[in-house]
Amino acid sequence: MNLTPIYQNFIFTTFVLFVFFSIVQLNYRNKLQLNYFMAGAFLSGGLIFLYLWMFLLGLLKYAPFLMHIHLTFILFIGPCFYFYFSAISGVKKYKTATILLHFIPFIASLIFITILNINDDSIVSVYNSNPAILLNCTVNNTIYTINMISNISVSIYMLFTLYQVSIIFKSSKLKREMKMVLLFLILFLFSAFLMLSGD
Repeated sequence: MNLTPIYQNFIFTTFVLFVFFSIVQLNYRNKLQLNYFMAGAFLSGGLIFLYLWMFLLGLLKYAPFLMHIHLTFILFIGPCFYFYFSAISGVKKYKTATILLHFIPFIASLIFITILNINDDSIVSVYNSNPAILLNCTVNNTIYTINMISNISVSIYMLFTLYQVSIIFKSSKLKREMKMVLLFLILFLFSAFLMLSGD
């Protein structure tokens, strides 16, 4: 039995679900700052699954400038998770300028990888010469470096996020039922977190 189509359909379905959850967050009538953070996390996660789906189907050869663009979205997810749980804990209020600073690595890597793909076709040629090869961040030293930075970044944000989560669970303001729902959300998010940073 060929499981590839099932796997591809699962990835595309996950992309659709993530985008749906992102839209739901943005459709709240009285949106809070944390809704935007969660929408950003779901959207960037969904785009990573879309990228993987396109890669498996060989569609990226028609858009070579997108090769390894998923690494940039990993740099986007980390701050989104951290500021989301930080907003829930209410321990510290961050200014907009401070929040935006955390997303500079995402913007810089997005521009850098796009320019690299446009000016250097050696990355794409590796996959064109061997279509069976899986995503490989060692095909180029620059891509490998960005991959390492994204993994280190997401790990650091995970540690700080866990600290915020510990503050939330120590709060007596949250009811037991709410804590169970929050625990489920945390487990779901961190499962996706680990999977998306697993290059």
